[in-house]
Amino acid sequence: HIIRDPASCVTGLMCGWLHHGFFKHRICPRILEIERYTRTDQPWTTEWWKFDLPPGWAEYTYRRLEEVCRFQWISANEHILRWVQRHRKDIQYIQVSERMLSYNPRLEMARLFDKLRLRSDESLVGALKCDRRTMVSYGVSDERRAEIRRIAIAITDCMRVRYIMEAYRDAGSSPSRIRVFTRPRIRTHAVGTTG
Repeated sequence: HIIRDPASCVTGLMCGWLHHGFFKHRICPRILEIERYTRTDQPWTTEWWKFDLPPGWAEYTYRRLEEVCRFQWISANEHILRWVQRHRKDIQYIQVSERMLSYNPRLEMARLFDKLRLRSDESLVGALKCDRRTMVSYGVSDERRAEIRRIAIAITDCMRVRYIMEAYRDAGSSPSRIRVFTRPRIRTHAVGTTG
């Protein structure tokens, strides 16, 4: 399981929503009114939802884009945690840090191969060194990406996100430290969002 910083994930999701691709679910006859996404000069933004469509998605059809993306990240990660909890005795659960995988792929892959009791594969480590920009990177300018990153950092600084990251730390350390996971609700207020 590759674990990535929540703000980076939300940044990527927001950039994907603003990209000209990644259309996943056509929402008809419902109209999307997602601030920062829905635009009158791009009519498809009123009916195309991008990426995951988790339970409760309809409550987010009129929210800000950063709230939608945080909701998608939270929903996916809560699902992963529940799955790990249910199958913990039947699986060998190993976490890999995306940051370490990017910073020192050789060391992180050696650790992963060791945990899996596999012989290290140098060609795989060599392939990880390739520095390629993703398709999403071409759809958003560097200046806009920096603004999106600031928004993502602010929106992921909440209790619910911290709770998920703490649960991941617990899940990665030993089976006995996995917590029972509940699903708190996110409430929005006129002045901002709490979680």
